[in-house]
Order: sequence, then structure tokens, then C-alpha cells
Amino acid sequence: MFKILGFVLFVIGFAHAEAPQKTTQKLSSTDLQQKIQNNLNGVKALTADMVQQNPDGSLERGRLFLKRPQLCVQYIENGKTTKQKIIANRDTLTLTDKDGNQDIVGVKDTPAGLLLQKNLDFEKDLELSLVSQTEQSAQFRLQKKGQNEGLFLILKFSIKPMILLQGWIIDGGVKEDGSRQTTEVTLENVKIGIDIDDLVFKDN
Repeated sequence: MFKILGFVLFVIGFAHAEAPQKTTQKLSSTDLQQKIQNNLNGVKALTADMVQQNPDGSLERGRLFLKRPQLCVQYIENGKTTKQKIIANRDTLTLTDKDGNQDIVGVKDTPAGLLLQKNLDFEKDLELSLVSQTEQSAQFRLQKKGQNEGLFLILKFSIKPMILLQGWIIDGGVKEDGSRQTTEVTLENVKIGIDIDDLVFKDN
């Protein structure tokens, strides 16, 4: 019913909150992880255009608004905003499809809950681990500390010439043919630290 449920398995991508950091030499995995933790924890508000590739290969476009602990995703079709959107706050996440039908879930039951809290505690609550790293990019897995099963996100970063978040990958499990069912989101035109009207996050 809700194609956007795939997106909910993240519902939050971030970009760095600090000024872009140029990296002229290869960082150790420990150094890189610390820089990315600092970037993630510094994100308080951002807007971005997004492209979402669904498990069936179809593409959807939208606009992301984040003002932790609030989130809004407005989907766009043929240049116009549709009824399809996601609204999240401290407690709940509301999904509205193109026909206006709604489903409400607890935000803590989605990966969005990992990052919508105001302060990300990487000492007690969250764990960031390196999945892969090349000369130009890196992927990190974000999950609750000590929890190898359950909610997690794969965050994609470029690391040269500077550290920037590029998007995320959501693993929706295994298909009948044995392949992974993934949703991939790419962020574009990210703006950080701007003032966002709270009305954006109202479910009108």
C-alpha cells in the first residue's frame, strides 16, 4: 500500500554540519569514523532534494526537511508536490500515500528513530561501524549499540576531496530469488543550518 514504507526504513539522511573538511591523505578507519560521528551529531537542520531508487528499480523524487527531532519528506511528480509524504516527530511517523491514505507508526520502530533524537550518543546508545572504504568513498553501518539484529542504516559518504554525506541504503531483507531488497536514496542540493518553519512539519 505504501511504497514510501521503503523510505521509512531510513527516513533520514544527513549531510555534514561542519564546514567541509578537505582530506589530502588517507584517513585511518578510526579517524574517519570520529569525523563522521562529529558530522552526524552536528546536524540540527537541513533541506535537500532527494532521489529514491526503490527495490523494483523505479525512481521517485522529493524534498527532505529536517529539524531534529522533526522530519518531513514531500514527494514530487512532474514538478509538482503530491499528497504522498512522510511526517515524523519525537513520537510518531505518519505516512501518507498518493491517494491521501495514512498509516501511523512509532518513530522508534523505524531507523528514523536512530537519528531523529536531538543528541546522538555514540558512547552509550549508537554504534557506527565501517562497512567499506575506497580512496574516494566510504560506507558506515549505524545501529543501536550491541544490537546486531534489527534496525540499521548504511550511510554513504564521499571522503575526497572532503567529507560529505551522499545518501543511504536501506536493506529490506531477502527476496524470494535470494537477492537483497534494497532502497537507495541520494541527496542533492543540501543546505545545512537554515531556518525551517515548523509549519512544514504539520500534517495538513
